[in-house]
Amino acid sequence: MSKLTKLIKTPSYFFYDALAKRIDTPLMIESKPVAKKPVAKKPTAKKPVAKKPVAKKPVAKKPTAKKPVAKSFYDLMPADVKNIFHRYANMTFEHIDVVIYFDGKMDNVYQLKQWTQPFIELNKYHKTLFVVRDREVFEFLGKTSPFRLYYANTLNDLTNFYNENDFKVILYVNNACKNFQSLIHPFALHVHINHGESEKASMSSNQSKAYDYVLTVGEAGIERYKNKLIKFNPDQFISIGRPQLDWIEPFEHGLDPELPTILYAPTWEATHELMNYSSLAEYGWELFDSIFQSGKYNIIYRPHPASGSKDRSVKAVDLKIKNTIKLHADEIESYNKNLNDIEEIIDQDITIEPIYYKTVYKRALLEESLDINSIFQTIDIGIFDNSSVMIDYLATNNPIILTDRFKEGEERSAIVDAACLINKLDAESILDIIETQLGTDPLKEKREKIKNYYLGKYGPKQSTQKFINTVGGIIKERNESLISSSVS
Repeated sequence: MSKLTKLIKTPSYFFYDALAKRIDTPLMIESKPVAKKPVAKKPTAKKPVAKKPVAKKPVAKKPTAKKPVAKSFYDLMPADVKNIFHRYANMTFEHIDVVIYFDGKMDNVYQLKQWTQPFIELNKYHKTLFVVRDREVFEFLGKTSPFRLYYANTLNDLTNFYNENDFKVILYVNNACKNFQSLIHPFALHVHINHGESEKASMSSNQSKAYDYVLTVGEAGIERYKNKLIKFNPDQFISIGRPQLDWIEPFEHGLDPELPTILYAPTWEATHELMNYSSLAEYGWELFDSIFQSGKYNIIYRPHPASGSKDRSVKAVDLKIKNTIKLHADEIESYNKNLNDIEEIIDQDITIEPIYYKTVYKRALLEESLDINSIFQTIDIGIFDNSSVMIDYLATNNPIILTDRFKEGEERSAIVDAACLINKLDAESILDIIETQLGTDPLKEKREKIKNYYLGKYGPKQSTQKFINTVGGIIKERNESLISSSVS
C-alpha cells in the first residue's frame, strides 16, 4: 500500500509510521494467546471406586487484576502533534497545481515567510501546497501557516508523493542541496523564485540551469546571469518585480521622534568565504558604537537571521551589539519607573527639581522578528552590506551607505553607484559621512535610475499580479507539453 493510499484509507496507521519516533512512551500492543493443540492420551482402564459424597466448603474467589488496556497510538501523541494530526489526517491533495518546495531548517524559514502574502494571493488562483524536508519546520508551519503541508523525510517519500499526484509547477526559494532530489520529478516544471536578489555569487550561479525557469526582480537580475553564465539562455529568465514589496505592514519603532533614524542591517558570513560580505567582524562594532554614543541619531540593529552561525568572531560582535541595546533598554525602563514614583510625589504638592520632568526616549532598537521591509518605511538612512535587503531598500529612494567587503579583483555592479561606499578606515568617520548623506544627498539622481534598473517600474500590487500570471502561464505550458508528448 502506497503512503498516500495509507494516509487516505487508514490515516491512523500513516501517522503511526510517520510519528512513532517522537513518542517516548513505548507503544503497547495487545497480543492474543496462542491456542495449543490438545495431545491425545491413551485411555487406561480404571476400576470403579465408590465415592462418598463430600460436602464442599464454599471457597472465596480472589479478585482478579484487570489487564491494562493498551493505549492507542493517538493517545500517546504529544498535544502539538495531535493538532497536526487533526489538520492533515483526512486531507487529500487533489486539484493542487503548485508545490512550494523547501529544504531548509528553522534558521531558513525567513525565506518562506517573506513570500507568505504573495503565496496567499497565488493560492486564490492556483491551489498550492508546501513540501518540506525538516520535521521541526513541518511542525512549526503546521501551527503558523495557512497552507497545506507535506513532510517528505526521505527521497522515497518525496518521489512517491510526486508520482501519486498531478502537480504542475514546483517553486524553489533557495538553492539548497536537496533541491536536486526534487528536480528528479519529470512531470512538472521547476521554477526558481529565490528569497531576495543581491550581487552575491549565488545570484549568478550555474545552478540556475537546473530549473526550467528563473524568476528575477528586474533587468539587473537578467543581466547578472547573462554576464556570468556560459551558454546563457534568455528564454529561461523572467522578470516579475518584487511581489513582497506590495505587502509591507506599517511599523512604529517608538524611538526618539526628534532624531534621524539609522538602520544597520549587516548580512551573515555565508557558507563559504567567496560569499562572505559581512561587516560585523571587520568594523560592525565601531559603526554601531560611534552612532549610538554620539546621541545624535536613533539606531535600529537588524542582523541577518544566520549571523554568527559560521564564524565565532561574527557571533561575538553580534552579541555585543545586542547586549548593549538590551542593557540600554533596561536602563531606560528603570529610569521611567523612577519617574512614575516622582509623579506620585508631585501629586502630594512636594516641590522637586525640574530635571525630573524631562522625557526620556530610547535611541537604539534591536529588531529581529519583523519583515525588514516594514522597517524601511521608518528610517532616514540605511547602512548595508552587499545583500538583497539593500536592493529592496532602493524602493524608498532614501540615502544608502554600503560597506566595502568586496573581494580583491571582484567586478562591482551598478548597485555601488547608488550608495556611499565605506571601508574600515571610513568607519572611524561614520558620523561625518552620515551628516553629508542626510544633508545634501549627493547620489539621489543616480539612485533613482538604479532603482528602476534593479526593481523595475510597477504600480501597487502589479508585481504580485505578474507573479501570479507568470506561474499560470507556466502551468498552461506544462499541460500543453504533456498533451503534445502523449499525442506524438
